[in-house]
Amino acid sequence: TTQSTSYEYNGTAWASNIAINTACAGPSRGGTQTSALIAGGITNYTPTYTSKTESYNGASWTAETAYGGGTRGNMAGCGASETAIVITVGKTASGHNYTNATYEYNGSVWASAGNSNFSGEARYGTGVQTAAVFAGGYNASGYSLTSEEYNGTSHTAGNSMATARGYHGVAGTMTDALMYDGDSATTEVYNGTSYSSGTANDGRVSAGGHGASSTSAYAVGGQ
Repeated sequence: TTQSTSYEYNGTAWASNIAINTACAGPSRGGTQTSALIAGGITNYTPTYTSKTESYNGASWTAETAYGGGTRGNMAGCGASETAIVITVGKTASGHNYTNATYEYNGSVWASAGNSNFSGEARYGTGVQTAAVFAGGYNASGYSLTSEEYNGTSHTAGNSMATARGYHGVAGTMTDALMYDGDSATTEVYNGTSYSSGTANDGRVSAGGHGASSTSAYAVGGQ
């Protein structure tokens, strides 16, 4: 079953917190501990996709304007706060039903933005709304090793990773990013131009993770 539990991490321990309003798996996410946003996701394993959006202020979850791209799950999302989020790609229905659509959220309204060069799901990224990097992903062709940067308007294809991956962990900024795991134990570091090999992890899929840079990150859970 999908879960609605929520936790905070203070650098040492995890604390159970207020549950989200709609239990789901695979929502997009972005922001900080006191200004976060989740959107979309899978509410059951029929599967049923949702466009519901919620924000978190450090104390409670609040329903926001439904995601502008319709119902979908396993999208890529990042941003500095719940008022400056970018979300791209995702799966819209069971089977090979993918999209490359991109939307931005300003805290009240979703606006369509430039499409990704990749159509699929689980192409995760990191950074802010005007400077983000998205890489990997999964579609009918399998896992992808391609990568692109987003400048707040359009996506620009860049140098690829060495290893194709999807459902992976991400952390950092557009010029100091970490891409790790995702059906591969390898880790890669992006410096704004190219990828280099990092310390391998254990290859977990769909792990939670976050971090300020490629040298300050964590991974939790996963398969």
